[in-house]
Amino acid sequence: MQSSARMKKIVNILEMSPEKLAPRVKQAREQLGLSTAELARQANVEFYSVTRVENENEDPGILTSLAVAEAAKIINFDSHVVDQDATRFAELLASDKRAAGVLFDEITTNYLSPSIAGECPTGIFSLNTSTRARGRFQIVETVALEDQIRKFKGDLFLILPRDLGNISKNCLKLSRRMGLEQADQNQDQLYWNHLATGRAVNVSSRRLAHSVEAVTALCKESGFMSPSSYLDIVWAAFMNHFHLERTHRSECKKHNVDEVGGFWQLIYDYIRMLRMVHLDDSRSGRPRRQFT
Repeated sequence: MQSSARMKKIVNILEMSPEKLAPRVKQAREQLGLSTAELARQANVEFYSVTRVENENEDPGILTSLAVAEAAKIINFDSHVVDQDATRFAELLASDKRAAGVLFDEITTNYLSPSIAGECPTGIFSLNTSTRARGRFQIVETVALEDQIRKFKGDLFLILPRDLGNISKNCLKLSRRMGLEQADQNQDQLYWNHLATGRAVNVSSRRLAHSVEAVTALCKESGFMSPSSYLDIVWAAFMNHFHLERTHRSECKKHNVDEVGGFWQLIYDYIRMLRMVHLDDSRSGRPRRQFT
């Protein structure tokens, strides 16, 4: 029997479905010589979460499954590049909130075009979460930027599940206009609409795999984008979310502070801003700028 270190690593969200993941996690845990409780501690999850992940009849959340799979050493997070600027911002939100606000305002003032910067108020922490949720804290994304993401020309390390929700529901809309119908398409539309709100990301692993399979098939039929590119985007989006959330929580624990309220809205706004800066750099032929 091969050691868990040599087991083939998971690189596709479809491999995270309960029926595929459960036996692999259990096998890896046993090869590592870990009890269920020990694996749970390494994954920083509750004991029952590991037992759920190892039971293919259960349906754990995708972020929980990723945490357990990483602890079982069947996911190689080191192979995935997460944006350094976004990572630093997630750290600063815990370690030096004032510095995070200054950095955000500096980029808004000095690197965005006036028409876009006018939509970005300074003093981001003076706006509470509910205010931002109502849409008063908006960064206007251009059609060109959305097209860049959809055509897989954008940076994968600046993609989040919320973007994935928008991309997927747009594919479903296009497919419907083309007369391409699939079972559960209405439910899939509602599912991706929900993910696009950014309010919940630890979604059902089984439902996620089912909906990703449906959209992947429609990508091929409609020509919306290549199926392999779509699967890469899905994987990158959840890997990015997992990394940034873990980074922020680790920094909060290190500095003995509470997690920042509205953390994901702040991260999402910051990443959208970075994408516009990088798009502008690309159009102007400038090297990509970094702010850390």
